[in-house]
Amino acid sequence: AFTLVEVLCCLVIFMITTVLMLQSIFLIQKNAVPVNGMNLQEWELFMLDLKNEMTQYPLVEVRSNKIFLAAGGDTVSFEKYGYLLRRRVNNAGHEVLLHNVQSFEVRKGESWITIRIVDRHNQEYNLELPFLSA
Repeated sequence: AFTLVEVLCCLVIFMITTVLMLQSIFLIQKNAVPVNGMNLQEWELFMLDLKNEMTQYPLVEVRSNKIFLAAGGDTVSFEKYGYLLRRRVNNAGHEVLLHNVQSFEVRKGESWITIRIVDRHNQEYNLELPFLSA
């Protein structure tokens, strides 16, 4: 019975140590992101969200470096706000999509839009998306 108690104690100590190590690894990864740089996961999520929005809202308009998507009476806008890039629906709300954005430029072609974002470390991110002309 004494051996079983020792095994259980060692197992508990091992589990606690494992949990603490995993948490410290996540903290180290989180702090590895530059303070003024853009998080690459945010950028990838932004690209996916914008592609998804453009399929739901076929009417695309670009004014004053802002993207406006419209369908069924609703308008979704993407705009720079301070050092943030935010999404708004019907000029209401404030959903932050990207942090540490220095500049946000949008150009509209005949059937595509080009987005150029520069973060606070002067790292440039470009995206070109097609859309269906209405």
